[in-house]
Amino acid sequence: MNFRIIYWFLLISGAVAGQPAFFQGHSVDTIRLACSSGYYQFDEKKTTTKKVQVYVVSYNKNTGAYSVSDYRNVRSEYYGSTGQQKTEVSHFQASKGRIVPNQLIKGFLSALSSPNEMPTLANLGIDSAEFQHFATKKKIRKVGKHFNRSWWLEWFLFTKKEKMDLLNGCQNPDTFHLFLDLKFNEVSYVLATDVSCVSIINIKADGKEFHFNRNYPNDFMIPWSDYSDTSKKFTTEIRNLGINKWIFQILPKKFHLRHSFDSQVLAYDYIKWYLQRRGIIQPDY
Repeated sequence: MNFRIIYWFLLISGAVAGQPAFFQGHSVDTIRLACSSGYYQFDEKKTTTKKVQVYVVSYNKNTGAYSVSDYRNVRSEYYGSTGQQKTEVSHFQASKGRIVPNQLIKGFLSALSSPNEMPTLANLGIDSAEFQHFATKKKIRKVGKHFNRSWWLEWFLFTKKEKMDLLNGCQNPDTFHLFLDLKFNEVSYVLATDVSCVSIINIKADGKEFHFNRNYPNDFMIPWSDYSDTSKKFTTEIRNLGINKWIFQILPKKFHLRHSFDSQVLAYDYIKWYLQRRGIIQPDY
């Protein structure tokens, strides 16, 4: 018998299945991820339309693995003029039972347990070499073209030194960390809008429940708010980009709002901010 094959089989099996993951000292039974968006239509019925997708991963003691126990889509319309509501629920049965590797679950729970980590390249999972591909010349030109087409045309007249100066400044980790500090180190946000966009995490572990959500008006929607301790007057804010990195890997590709967990959304926002600082595109007001 080929013992090398047995070794790799056991190694892979350990990454997929095994003992349950732990969160704050408790064995995790269920993780529920939900993303919702909605908007007010300003019609005669005063209609509010909402879409929610829910993804539930549960631990199976018989198999020693986490798998999808529920994946559903909920569409609703609330009519303010009458107080009535119409709701449609559909289930993605083909996804039920799909295994979610333990390493993803453990990575996600570890990131969620680190509330004091300010956003950095490290907890985004990007090393110095990968960061060079995070803000490439192609991406810089694409963002610049979107907001300032004349500058994009002028690019072809720039000297090699001018192009390299712009690129090197954007690929400087210190510049990126300044962006993170300015963008995600806010104490609070005040936002009035007819559009909603919310993500929710619910964890059940040894009979206890932990609740987190995010609804902040930035593209990567950090920080998360911890509502688990109901005895506290204010929520605890968690600014750890690693949470989003792991959720992006756990959720299926077509999951509602999954793109908001993608680090490429952050890359786009960073390049836009950088070009604004350089006076190439207009700042947001």
